[in-house]
Amino acid sequence: MAESTKFFRQKKGQWIWMYNTKTNRRSKIELQYILDLVNGCHDFEVMHFALEKERDGYRKSYLDNK
Repeated sequence: MAESTKFFRQKKGQWIWMYNTKTNRRSKIELQYILDLVNGCHDFEVMHFALEKERDGYRKSYLDNK
């Protein structure tokens, strides 16, 4: 369990490296930015998080406001 917690903690604030074959450009984007885009593209039945602690906090606030 501690190993998986360490993995998620390391992913917070991390970059995802990209390469565009059409434009021959290299770039990077933060993992959290991609998660924010994914979470904004649907009706919020499923939310995505980089950290297990964030997921659990969201669940608690969701259930409290339900």
